[in-house]
Amino acid sequence: MFFYQYILIPCLCALTTATAAAPIGALIGWRRLVYFGEALSHASLLGIALALWLGLPPAIGIWSITLLLVLLLYLIERSGRENPSNILGSLSHIALALGYLVMSQMENVRTDLLAYLFGDILATEARDLVAIVIAAAVSLLTLRVLWQPLILMTVSPAIAKTEYPASRRYDLVFLLLIGLFIGTTVQYFGLLLVIALLIIPANTANRLAKTPEQSAAIAALLAAMATILGFTLAFNANLPVSPAIIGVAGVLYFAVLIHTRAGKKPPTGAVFREVRG
Repeated sequence: MFFYQYILIPCLCALTTATAAAPIGALIGWRRLVYFGEALSHASLLGIALALWLGLPPAIGIWSITLLLVLLLYLIERSGRENPSNILGSLSHIALALGYLVMSQMENVRTDLLAYLFGDILATEARDLVAIVIAAAVSLLTLRVLWQPLILMTVSPAIAKTEYPASRRYDLVFLLLIGLFIGTTVQYFGLLLVIALLIIPANTANRLAKTPEQSAAIAALLAAMATILGFTLAFNANLPVSPAIIGVAGVLYFAVLIHTRAGKKPPTGAVFREVRG
């Protein structure tokens, strides 16, 4: 029972999340949406705080704030008048601060702030695994359909508009996909670490791959490796699981960085040369 509840279920939750995050994270980096991902994860604290204040499940607050930010970014990009990164960077920290302020005033509600910030993957149950598997499956299936349009939109936006007249809709669907994934996983990995799970394995893979597809596959492999090694380290050294996974992913990143620098391999961005060719 102990193995099933505290090792098998949490490990499967983390493994499913990490492997599904890899291709999403790759596109987040290529399309320069890291600020958007951070804004979503940080603003989740405000959503959680408002939900608790209103007596609602935290998931409702997370989804509500996520949907608002997705629509905000979409409208900003359509207007073209403002730099989305500047606005999202500011909103990210404002929402994080407001979330903490709201929580600090709720004396009658017991909250574990560290669990929200850094995650509590060991608290997952079988129903959480089902929710994560469904979110991962929907994300990957949607990404499979959008993959080629999004890659072309990244490499050559002008050609993409000609080939795919509905390219703006693809952008909106991808933003909603990011919101779906972060809104689901932030409850388990924590709002400060979930974006790291998305971008670190993808950034590492970019230094080893020659094509976008290779990068996504290598990122998934690295994410799975970081999850297994992170779980092993956490249980043997009595460490928090989520930070241990991100820590291992960081070690893998710097190991690859040093290796590629020593071998004078082209840095991130070379992955698109095959597409342009």
